[in-house]
Amino acid sequence: MKIVIACGSMPFGPHTPQHRSLGGSETAALMLGKALAKRGHEVSMFCNLQKDGPDAFRAGKADDGVFYHSLESYPTYVTGIQHDLLIAVRDPRFVTMPTQSKKKVLWMHDIATKRGMQRAFDQMAWAFDEVWAVSEWHRKQINEATGYPLHSIKALRNGIVPVPDVEQGSRIARQLIYAARPERGLENLVKEGGVMEYLPEYKLKVAMYEHFPEDMRPFYEMLFKRIAALPNVEMIGGKSQPQLRQIIADSEAYIYPTQFEETSCILARECIEQRTPMLTTREGALPETLGDCGIYFEKWIEGRCFDMPEKGTPAWCKLFAQFVREELSD
Repeated sequence: MKIVIACGSMPFGPHTPQHRSLGGSETAALMLGKALAKRGHEVSMFCNLQKDGPDAFRAGKADDGVFYHSLESYPTYVTGIQHDLLIAVRDPRFVTMPTQSKKKVLWMHDIATKRGMQRAFDQMAWAFDEVWAVSEWHRKQINEATGYPLHSIKALRNGIVPVPDVEQGSRIARQLIYAARPERGLENLVKEGGVMEYLPEYKLKVAMYEHFPEDMRPFYEMLFKRIAALPNVEMIGGKSQPQLRQIIADSEAYIYPTQFEETSCILARECIEQRTPMLTTREGALPETLGDCGIYFEKWIEGRCFDMPEKGTPAWCKLFAQFVREELSD
């Protein structure tokens, strides 16, 4: 088949994960393209190509078999050249133009909301033939929020980057890691009265994308100041996939005190791969992604007959710290 994938947002090329940090939806699109090309399909990837650095790539066929093109050339290509399948990643606007597609799919990675996705579906649902989600939980959530027919929503999985050379050995004692977007749980870890204040004997390494939204700069800068003020928290910034996977493998646990409704969570799958326990909450699709590999705060609370404090409060953070300490001592 002749397949087109359109993915905006963070710049990338065929080798970006080996050199720098990359967002989850971009990683999923990249890995899907590689997998489809490996199956013999002709895949054209339209994205914001990385223009500088060791992962810079000009338009053309890469060694993974995928044809990479700049996003600017997307309208001319899809409206003028016939193709079997168009996969639009996250952005419904990719499918609203009169493309030469036999089938159009909108691949969603974000949670569906009445404010955002509902408006997009109301205006653009006629433009695509099918919607893809990243978990069964997400599939049902899209249906409930938008009314789009459940039978036309298919659940895929997020793809993770193969990293064959991770060294397996002894864990670094009392090293924890957090690598999700800061707004998904980092505040619970580093704010005044946050989890890390109650875990002085542990060291937390915080990784994040090199790119973040400008409208969230004040919030991020507040978190960075808190990290600098805490003796047991270290900001390590953006890491390539080999670097991040090694840190996950070296750590005693991934710590994720979140109230964010995850639609899948690539980091959860990476922790499973490295046999690194993820201590987290039962939010969104996390239980579906982690299964028995997750260690859940709510289950720990239930086993001790505690009353659950309001999420994010100092009392909640203090109990989460106790949960971490007890589970990692087992």
